[in-house]
Amino acid sequence: GKTGTNNTDSHMKRKINHIVNLVKNASRKKLIVGAIILIILGYFFFFRGSTSTSGLTTVEWGTVKQEINITGNTKPLESVNLAFEQSGRIAEASVRVGSRVSPGQILARLDQDQLFAERAGQQANVESEEATLEEMKKGSRPEDVQIKQAALATANQYLDSKYQELLDTLNDAYIKTDDAIRKQLDSLFTNDEESNVQISFSVSSVQVESDLEGGRLLASVHLSAWKKELAGLLNSNSKTDLDKAVANASQKLSSIRDFLGNLMSGLNGSNSSSNPQIETYKTNVNIGRTNVSAALMSINGATQDIAAQKLTIKQSEADLNKTLAGNTPQSITAQAAKVKQAQAQVQTIDAQIQKTILRAPFFGVVTRQDAKVGEISSPNTPVISLISEGKLEIEANIPEVMGTIR
Repeated sequence: GKTGTNNTDSHMKRKINHIVNLVKNASRKKLIVGAIILIILGYFFFFRGSTSTSGLTTVEWGTVKQEINITGNTKPLESVNLAFEQSGRIAEASVRVGSRVSPGQILARLDQDQLFAERAGQQANVESEEATLEEMKKGSRPEDVQIKQAALATANQYLDSKYQELLDTLNDAYIKTDDAIRKQLDSLFTNDEESNVQISFSVSSVQVESDLEGGRLLASVHLSAWKKELAGLLNSNSKTDLDKAVANASQKLSSIRDFLGNLMSGLNGSNSSSNPQIETYKTNVNIGRTNVSAALMSINGATQDIAAQKLTIKQSEADLNKTLAGNTPQSITAQAAKVKQAQAQVQTIDAQIQKTILRAPFFGVVTRQDAKVGEISSPNTPVISLISEGKLEIEANIPEVMGTIR
């Protein structure tokens, strides 16, 4: 033990003294080498010889733990209150308080009859637009061209028949107007077809008398010109001549109708006590006015029918030209857009239908159920509540300092 250590130290000292004696007798070069050796020996002597290990320990990885006791309240990990986004009559309520539900399960539903009816109509529109698009992509077929040509021919034939009816309408209008002027007013005027026509009753003023006599003379002129024009139409198949004759007839009828109105005003201003025929005259004028109004109405109706048929012919011509030319890429693109628009309408209704359904968002238990079949539900008013099943958490207050960790 201790004796061994002292012997080692004495031995080392003798070695050092021996080295020092050698250095004293060595050359300069040998002195340098000796210094290096001396340093090495000093390291071994002072550091290697020191074997004390007091105050040192080994560091290892581990877990520092501290156990604490706390109290708290348990609560579900998930909870939700469900409400409809829109108002409506509740048609189904398939759960009750305490029911266990799974994700996607229907809990309640509003009445959907109207929405499904609207969807059916929109779906039919989608199918119609899709069929039109497919036909446009196929292009024009010979049978399609024939159909359009037949439609145009039919439209022209119908217009010809309308013009033939128009000639009959003009003749009928002339007969009614001639009866109103030359028969119903025969007793109200003398020299009816002469230039010096005169009224057969007294009126309020000379000006009124002159106006009425002038009106009667002009009516005769209109009737004579009208009769001559109708005779010329019997030998003409020109639609242009018929259109012109209709315009002239309308002007004549309007003029004669105004004359009859003025005549009635003159009779109303006449003294019936001095002429007992005044009331009879009024009756005759009213008959004439009724006939003239009916004639004017029939001509206007025939004119409107012809104008409408001409528009039909133009449309038929356009349809035929379109069929012959085929569908352009632009028209096909436009039709495809109509299809997408119709499909979007269906998707919109589907979204509205989904808003009438309450579904469970997770596995849970019903804690509230206020949805009653037949009642009207208000939007955004909770009717069903859920909590998660089997997933709970503890809510507790833990102080920041729980003592010294040991």
